[in-house]
Amino acid sequence: MSPREFSLLRALIDRLIPEEDTPGGLSAGVDTFVSAFIAQTDETERAWLCAGLTQLDEESRSLATDGFLGLTPSSQDALLLRWEAGESFALATHRGGPAAWFRRMVDLAHEGFYADPSAGGNRDGVSWRALGYTPRTSQS
Repeated sequence: MSPREFSLLRALIDRLIPEEDTPGGLSAGVDTFVSAFIAQTDETERAWLCAGLTQLDEESRSLATDGFLGLTPSSQDALLLRWEAGESFALATHRGGPAAWFRRMVDLAHEGFYADPSAGGNRDGVSWRALGYTPRTSQS
């Protein structure tokens, strides 16, 4: 994953799980979790996930010189909603198009946010604490 792709991944995660009253995806280390997944997955999926980030950025360049990173959060959300609905030519003929790519990224973000912290996401159990969950460390 290139530095630009990692920056795009971080921006995407920040829109998928924004920091509000509770920690967001970046605070929970979801970017690290998803980046590690992409690095370890098979070449075909890695290429597809990275191509999606690049195409999201390229599509954004018609709206902002710096692509997806240059968009306001509301403009990023609007573009992501179009991708979620499959309303983009990006990845149109590959593995289900932009909607399938978007769903996969949402799934990976959720996995990283709610995972056991030992898996590399959910840093310090922040999402568990936000839900009021206290993990049991031993059985009685």
